Amino acid sequence: MVDRSFIDRRFELLKDAVSQSDMWEVNNPRVMKILTLSMEMIEDDELFNEEQIEQIFYILLAVVKLWGKPTTNV
Repeated sequence: MVDRSFIDRRFELLKDAVSQSDMWEVNNPRVMKILTLSMEMIEDDELFNEEQIEQIFYILLAVVKLWGKPTTNV
């Protein structure tokens, strides 16, 4: 099981990244809930080790930051 302090810190970092976006498509409660539930499922799954969880977290964080910029044209 993952240490709660890591989970709480990851949640806060994702929440900050979402709230920093000026785009309503990213900065909304549904996106935050999707990210939160995704991380909770991954962190609670015994198939993932801490390194894998950390990698997935940073991928989600990068996606939020990338899609949260209005100049991103993907």
